[in-house]
Amino acid sequence: MSCVFTGSIMTSCSDDDDSVSQDYQKKLIGEWMAMVNPDIELGDENDVVYVLLSFNEDGVLFQKNYDGNTTEPLNCWERSCRHGIYTVNEAAHTIQCELFEGEAKFSFVGDQMIFTDSSNDVEMSLTFHRPSKAEKALLSMYDLSLEGNDYCGKWFMVQEENGKSTYTMLDFTEDSGLKTTRYTVTGDQCIRTDYSQFYGEDNSDEDGPMLEIYNSNDYFQRELYWWKVSGNTLTLEKCDDSDEETVLTYHALTKADAALLAELEKKCPLIDNLTEKIKGKWMMAEVNGQPVVTNSKQVLTYETATKFYYSLSISAISDLNVWVNHCEGRYNANGTTLVQLVKLPNENIKFSQQFNILSVTDDEMQVYAMSETFIDDQSYRLTKDLRERKVRVKHDYSNDIIGTWEGRLTSDQDTYSDNQLHRWEYKADGTFVYYRQNSHGEWVADVNTMAEYFVDGVLLCSRWKNVGDDTEKRESWEIASIDNGVMKWTALRQREDGSTFTAQFSMTRVNP
Repeated sequence: MSCVFTGSIMTSCSDDDDSVSQDYQKKLIGEWMAMVNPDIELGDENDVVYVLLSFNEDGVLFQKNYDGNTTEPLNCWERSCRHGIYTVNEAAHTIQCELFEGEAKFSFVGDQMIFTDSSNDVEMSLTFHRPSKAEKALLSMYDLSLEGNDYCGKWFMVQEENGKSTYTMLDFTEDSGLKTTRYTVTGDQCIRTDYSQFYGEDNSDEDGPMLEIYNSNDYFQRELYWWKVSGNTLTLEKCDDSDEETVLTYHALTKADAALLAELEKKCPLIDNLTEKIKGKWMMAEVNGQPVVTNSKQVLTYETATKFYYSLSISAISDLNVWVNHCEGRYNANGTTLVQLVKLPNENIKFSQQFNILSVTDDEMQVYAMSETFIDDQSYRLTKDLRERKVRVKHDYSNDIIGTWEGRLTSDQDTYSDNQLHRWEYKADGTFVYYRQNSHGEWVADVNTMAEYFVDGVLLCSRWKNVGDDTEKRESWEIASIDNGVMKWTALRQREDGSTFTAQFSMTRVNP
């Protein structure tokens, strides 16, 4: 129950004396208690609501309601706790707070505080007093015995690590929504990240009440946290099978915190019409200032304001041995944040990504990226704090490559370099045929148990199995150009010692 006061009220207090106003504000600090008999004319006179208000000096108001019948056992009662930032107008002796609509005007009569609610066309006054020791003891017993969603509201945390400051606000809403807003500051750069999730309660664990946190686009993936609210502090402890203990401590959002967040917001980049600006095809070019080798590139194609397609080159996730060819995914754009999810067809693997967009031009996109891979709905790998540069792909060679091509590798360092002429026939169905020259100079087709390829923009990925060898071989190239019957490939490769080199291939269209 949160209807203690919900609107404007009138009292006879004076507005002229600033010292009196300041004294009024100081008097607010601390705990105030009232007892309400709701609908006493229609209900049971033993029905009661105990209301406890607690104003602190950081500008936060906590409101606890204890709702029940004095003749019924304690397990029949209900308890709720909410908090929000309050602001006092010292001149008018009014209060504004997120917990109620409009303004509430207050006055003091002796040791009592009076609120009058007239927001619903029916004026109602509530008289609060300082709770006695006996009343505090009673309410403490209710706190221990009655469950409640005390985590509802806004919570704040600051983390400092390696020259990076992270400011996080959690907002648990009463309709089971959780919004996380995070500002990451490194030097003079400020990046805002937004997450929208849902939560549910699980009170079956003997170690304490738990929250189930779900991603907004995947209800099957959840994280469990033990939670505890003590005073103005919320503690979340992650419940999983890992040996690493994850305990996060937040405090109720204060006036100072809100002012800080407003200043951080001014420092963040602002991008209008983001979904329109990212439409099209993008390929990864750099990660943390280093060029990405061709075998680790990805291509993203944003088709609509919610749908995209995802392709990966051969070793981006080589340990999973998956073939990611134009897989359809869904994404959500919120401010400068993209949250996207793609599930591989016929696989139990999902990729979840979040991009915090720094800038978007006609040619490139700068992002901070976080990616997580899930297998059977369990987290398999998490990568974060990657600064990526993506380039817009302006050519799609998926149709131009169809046909038969002949050429040789112009670099002697590539995996399949043999200084021989090669011939491929790329078919429209995504398969290809590789030809070898015999001793008579005739082109003879290899008999492969599998030979597939795809082109996504400029990225060409192939895989095949030779007869008698069940090992799947893969190779990726970037198509530099197809012009006047000449196709050129290029690829950035990495040696075992970590150094890189550029391989090139040139071939000519031929008639088979």
